Amino acid sequence: VQIMQPTPKVIIGIAGEVYETPRIGVNIVHAQCSDGMSDRIYPDKVQVRIDDRRFDGCGGEPMAPASIANTSWSVLSVNGRAAPGGERYAVQFTGDRISARFGCNSMVGSYKLDGQSLTPGALAMTRMACPDMSMEADAARVLSQPVRLEWSAGDRLTLSNGAGAIVLRRSY
Repeated sequence: VQIMQPTPKVIIGIAGEVYETPRIGVNIVHAQCSDGMSDRIYPDKVQVRIDDRRFDGCGGEPMAPASIANTSWSVLSVNGRAAPGGERYAVQFTGDRISARFGCNSMVGSYKLDGQSLTPGALAMTRMACPDMSMEADAARVLSQPVRLEWSAGDRLTLSNGAGAIVLRRSY
């Protein structure tokens, strides 16, 4: 069943915004919200009332995680070159360890986080001969020195320094 109402004027409250029509009410509270199904955190709690039914949820773009420990990421690009995707293009942070694949070889090592700067330790890398290892080589150069962490859209993370940039998307 589709219910259509004209968008009402917003009521600005202390905690957020309220939209009211005879059949639909939306209350947006600016307070962090967890959806209860993943570890994503959103900036708003949202309550929607339709007739006599109430729905509670979260709203806004997912926020950056408080820590990168125990997170997994898909590689979107290395130095502007799109990654083909799949499990062969991934980065994981487990405790103080990083493991990554940028093609057919894997790399693992430690890392230290200081604010928005990540310093990888010496990374061990497998040495299988692959048809095209350029993305792996570029990623290894980036990860051979400290990188700056830049968050966007809550689920994107860019690792960058003078050697280039690795763009990641959070895997849940």
